[in-house]
Amino acid sequence: MLDLESLPLGVTIQPGICPNRPQPSGQGSVPDTSFKIANGPLSAPTRHLFPRGFPKTFAVLATLRPDSDDAGNLFTIYSTGGAVLLAFRISPNVELQYQSKNGGLGNITFQDSNINDGQWHRLAFSVGENEIALILDCDKPYGLITKPSDFPATVNISGLVVLGDVVKSFKVSELCPFIII
Repeated sequence: MLDLESLPLGVTIQPGICPNRPQPSGQGSVPDTSFKIANGPLSAPTRHLFPRGFPKTFAVLATLRPDSDDAGNLFTIYSTGGAVLLAFRISPNVELQYQSKNGGLGNITFQDSNINDGQWHRLAFSVGENEIALILDCDKPYGLITKPSDFPATVNISGLVVLGDVVKSFKVSELCPFIII
């Protein structure tokens, strides 16, 4: 997603969720790769990642292994003034934060969705026209809610996207590559 030519300081390659993933060609298997983010977040200008604008409907997919004491933002889009426009958060439940239409900070908490157990988890947020869903560990939707009326129609792309935001004591222990579709 961040199109890195080399690993930033404090980011190391670690074994991923699957030690023997079969190759599409059927010719053997290779281990998954994950990245340990130890010294702060990775960031890129939002405009570089979404040159045609941030999509109105989207999904965020991630595979991660948070420590038991992790709390903070996994993925955040900030305005040029530093306000949170959109954030996917673990604290310890999975949350979606957004800048509401009136400028305040809206928050959707998926109750009993604590994934801070040192185990690998697959997390998928889907923001559709009318609903927001959370899917954990490839199961049926964990939480499916009606999109709040104050949810923004668009996300400004003039700011910054931050992966592994340092909020409280948050550190993404291991994060496999993830994608926004």
